[in-house]
Amino acid sequence: MNSNVGRDDEGCVSNIHKPRGDTMNIFKQVVQDESGQNLVEYALIAFLVGCAAITSMRGYASSVSATWTYLCGVLRNATS
Repeated sequence: MNSNVGRDDEGCVSNIHKPRGDTMNIFKQVVQDESGQNLVEYALIAFLVGCAAITSMRGYASSVSATWTYLCGVLRNATS
């Protein structure tokens, strides 16, 4: 008989093995594993910094535009 073949609860031959607590051990290891935690934290920080930069630059956009418009006007008057 093949070593992978077992018998189920009714005594029938079966190739399917029921987990013997291995699933719970794997689940516990996944929950307790913190190796990816730093990467997630750095990604969240980068996202928040990016959002703050975008928000602050929207406030400066109108003043930068006004400054360039003023400089263009000054240069046009100086050349004419």
